[in-house]
Amino acid sequence: MKTSKIVGYCFLVLAVLYVLAFIFTGFDFTLRKFWAPKEEQLRYDTQKQSKAFRDGTITELYSNRTEYLAEKDEVVKAGMRDRMLHVFTTIDKDYLPEDLVKFQKEIEDEQIEYKKNHSSN
Repeated sequence: MKTSKIVGYCFLVLAVLYVLAFIFTGFDFTLRKFWAPKEEQLRYDTQKQSKAFRDGTITELYSNRTEYLAEKDEVVKAGMRDRMLHVFTTIDKDYLPEDLVKFQKEIEDEQIEYKKNHSSN
């Protein structure tokens, strides 16, 4: 009789462990689902603050400015302004060189003027 009770308790313990493992796995999934977006946002913010990201963005903006100044078609320039203004929003202005800050202001003003003149209202 003692042997069957021991075997029964072992099966009961295994069953309880199985159920607990299932619950904790499900709970872990729920925690991961909750924390993953916050973790990814932190990773993105850290990457945005890195020197390599800033240097690459500044290089991209200088390259875009050169292409923009060489472009003659106003419609193409409007699209380029939209793109560059979007890129400007990805970098902290404290890290931008003064000439790029001035250029940003110029293209913002030009884009406002373009949209006023080409609105479909």
